[in-house]
Amino acid sequence: MKSIRAEGLRFLAGGAVNTAISYVAYLAALVVMPYVAAFCISFGTGIVVAFVINSRFVFRTPLVWRKLWGVSIIYVMQAVIGLGLLIFWVELIKIDKRIAPLLNV
Repeated sequence: MKSIRAEGLRFLAGGAVNTAISYVAYLAALVVMPYVAAFCISFGTGIVVAFVINSRFVFRTPLVWRKLWGVSIIYVMQAVIGLGLLIFWVELIKIDKRIAPLLNV
């Protein structure tokens, strides 16, 4: 039971770190490209960071890069929904494009 609790805490910590890295990547990309492209770049960054964090830190397993393709299918679905929400927040609700991705979290 103790290892499950520790794994859960590592999962939450890893998610927080990944969210922060993805958001910083979004803000950095936003300086040089439109917000839709910045979202796509940051989401791709988040997929790779999540894979590394979950493999090495959370579940303590070796990195097997071919497994990344399997989990990427789920992430692509999340990206499509997240992008739709981002466009909704920015274009229809008129929320600042720097803040809008935080609403998706």
